[in-house]
Amino acid sequence: MHLNRHALLAPLLLVLMATGCSERPRSTPSASSTTAPLTGSLTGTWVGTMSKTGETPASVRYEITDNNGQLSGNAFDLEPGRNQYIKTGTLTGTRTGTSAQWSTTGGDAITGTLSGTIFTGTLVVTDNTYDQALTAQLSLQLSSCVPESDVAFCSRLGAACGQFLGTDNCGVRRVVASCGTCSGGALACNQNQCPPPECAGTTSGTCTAESGCAWVTGCCGGMCLAPGETCPITCPPPEG
Repeated sequence: MHLNRHALLAPLLLVLMATGCSERPRSTPSASSTTAPLTGSLTGTWVGTMSKTGETPASVRYEITDNNGQLSGNAFDLEPGRNQYIKTGTLTGTRTGTSAQWSTTGGDAITGTLSGTIFTGTLVVTDNTYDQALTAQLSLQLSSCVPESDVAFCSRLGAACGQFLGTDNCGVRRVVASCGTCSGGALACNQNQCPPPECAGTTSGTCTAESGCAWVTGCCGGMCLAPGETCPITCPPPEG
């Protein structure tokens, strides 16, 4: 009996073709199509030092806002003579994963790595009169200091009126446009202090009705005194 090989092999070929199609590996995205995830955040105030071998470390400070990897904020250097941070410019940069880089309008370029609350890297001064390629090691730590409000700043330093410059609770030099106004207007403010109120009340009732005034019975038979004012050695003559 003559066998038709083509007739016997045809079903087998169909099975093998079907099996091969079902076992074909699915395509996977190439490595170049994926991006590194954004982890952590640089949002906050970072303080630390930039140091170069053989030189005294300098203190620096960065206030950074990290908006999904887009960095912005302010840069500060510590002024040793006054022991306060002075703003040296603004910053912009990027963060991908734990790696970050930013540059400042003061001419600094920073690159480094974030590990929890620690950031380490290098700082290159791109605009330096003495060293055109000054490179320093940078070590920063996230600060827990929360800057006080302008109101608290003025109150703590005893400024009651006018523009005031001082060092806030986090060691940063701050200028407040106005710490308040005096009842006599802007011209009445003297060295950030308002003049004492004029206490003209002639009776206990009219005296205490005036802001800050106190009636002192044992002073000259009764006198209306302003805060900090003492009874005069010589009593004024009675009115009328």
